[in-house]
Amino acid sequence: RMHYRDCAALMDAEAASEPMRKQETYWLEKLGGVLPELRLPGAFPRPAGDSFTGAHVHTRIEPEETRKLRALAKATGTSLFTVLMSVYKILLHRLTGVEDVLVGTIVSGRNKPEFEDIVGMFVNTIVLRSRLRPDLAFQDLAKSVRKTTLEALQHQDYPFESLVEKLAPR
Repeated sequence: RMHYRDCAALMDAEAASEPMRKQETYWLEKLGGVLPELRLPGAFPRPAGDSFTGAHVHTRIEPEETRKLRALAKATGTSLFTVLMSVYKILLHRLTGVEDVLVGTIVSGRNKPEFEDIVGMFVNTIVLRSRLRPDLAFQDLAKSVRKTTLEALQHQDYPFESLVEKLAPR
């Protein structure tokens, strides 16, 4: 039976493997160049030190709205996640005017069968990049987000921390 430390050792061993180098190349190509900065209205500069203070907002999507969103997902041949991610990207675009929108989302990090029953933190972050234009139909955006998500999931093992270190974004 595998333990968390065995999984960590396995991941360390795979870090220098050819498949991991291919994943690194994918991410560096996908996110290379100047990365856009989203300046949201009402956002404040980051404090000099960490305060760990924050807030949260609770909201509820009514069952009828959920039904409509699921119907939209079906009509676009995508998932509810894809529809909501597309809507979120449109919102970010409208609030900032930025056409090159990147959103990070987490993945479970348990895509190996031997990791399924192990207690421990395997979460990783993937970045979904979309180019939005005023003439882009929602269905086309949703299909693009679906394609981007599926590609990113195929490269989800590359550690986000390593990617940030290599890209060194502002």
